[in-house]
Amino acid sequence: MPNQAVAGLAKVGFIMFSFLNGVRMDPGLVKISGKKALALGFAIFLYPFTMVHTCIIKFPPESRFSDKDRMQFLKNTDIYLALITTSQFVGVNTVLMELKLINTQLGHLALASTLISELLRFAYSIFLGYLQIVFTIESSLGTKMLMSSLFFALMVFVVAKAMVLWLIKRTPTGKPMSEVHINFVIGVLMTMSATSDAFGVYYLFGPFLFGLVVPAGSPLATGVIAKLETVTNGLLLPLLLTFCSSTFDVFGFWKNFDMMMDFKVSAYGYGVKLVLTFLTCMACRMGARDASAFSLIVNAKGVLEVASFLSFSGLAVNLFVFTDHIHNSSFSLNNSRE
Repeated sequence: MPNQAVAGLAKVGFIMFSFLNGVRMDPGLVKISGKKALALGFAIFLYPFTMVHTCIIKFPPESRFSDKDRMQFLKNTDIYLALITTSQFVGVNTVLMELKLINTQLGHLALASTLISELLRFAYSIFLGYLQIVFTIESSLGTKMLMSSLFFALMVFVVAKAMVLWLIKRTPTGKPMSEVHINFVIGVLMTMSATSDAFGVYYLFGPFLFGLVVPAGSPLATGVIAKLETVTNGLLLPLLLTFCSSTFDVFGFWKNFDMMMDFKVSAYGYGVKLVLTFLTCMACRMGARDASAFSLIVNAKGVLEVASFLSFSGLAVNLFVFTDHIHNSSFSLNNSRE
């Protein structure tokens, strides 16, 4: 029970963390950055997508894996590879703030590119979920899922945005936002997370999208940041990191490192993503120094990945599974899964 309570508080902190990063983002940066941000954003989304769908695990004929173990192992590999190779806006925004590069031209380009990648990933996850339900369960159920996801997005970008603008208009010029309004927005934030999960959308997409509709620099944005930043960054995120690190056996990891195939696949994919991002930047006529900095920033890993592992039941507690069998398997990159 104590672990469940700590995990719940940690997830609440991550919800607030995602929302605050969305609030700080000005979507107008996408227009300012132009075609370069669009090309880089599409490439950042495409590389992990390609790697996840072309990575296969080949089991030798003499291995004694059950079908259930094989399916679970393949599923875990997809999760690890996707999390390690995906560039997410929340993580990039945090890195830029820590390095004090968020207001530079390179920072604007990184934010705009990862925002485009994030929205493409959001649309892709909805479409992939629709196809899986259509081909594995029932086409009518898949249609309902797709319509509910689109309805949720419409609710955020139309209804929630109208509500936010109405609250801002009710605030006199030069005056801070009312505490009642700020607390109301925080309540809507938690509702958005629960609603997105109920609609079949990842529970962090709702808070992040809701944060995007709050105008950056508005009294509401300033008030919400002042209200949530201290408790989020000073208490809940450290609690999340402490909880996750306490469940990880470092000595066991190094002792069985030769059998950590999931980790090795992810590390290999991360290196490929880093190189491909750099080459894409060079193709967009960026200097080698800027291309190197951009590649490192958009591929930086931190609290976001730790919290994402926590979101998947069991993965935060035991990051690398089936280690007693992995030495019998090998992996390769191909265009199909066997």
